Amino acid sequence: MASKLGRGAPLPPSPIVVGDELSVVTDGTYSASPVFAGGSIYFLAEQGVTTVIAAGKEFRRLATNRLDGGLLASLAVAGGSLFLRTDSHLYRIMETLR
Repeated sequence: MASKLGRGAPLPPSPIVVGDELSVVTDGTYSASPVFAGGSIYFLAEQGVTTVIAAGKEFRRLATNRLDGGLLASLAVAGGSLFLRTDSHLYRIMETLR
């Protein structure tokens, strides 16, 4: 089933489709495109804030994290890790085995 956006689509970042759900950011402080990884959707704000939500029909915020530096680039996923590049740092985030 196709849906329509009732007004103009936001410029950056690009929307993301997970399953049958389309997610978009309407706040102008986001330039990086959202990424789906590990069952969650990651949104990176230009001020260095990452917001993680659960994929699905209902909005459910899982986490909010602040990094040093501004974020303009989308995060990358490789080898079970997330890579985030700010204007001053490169971060690798991974789950450690216990």
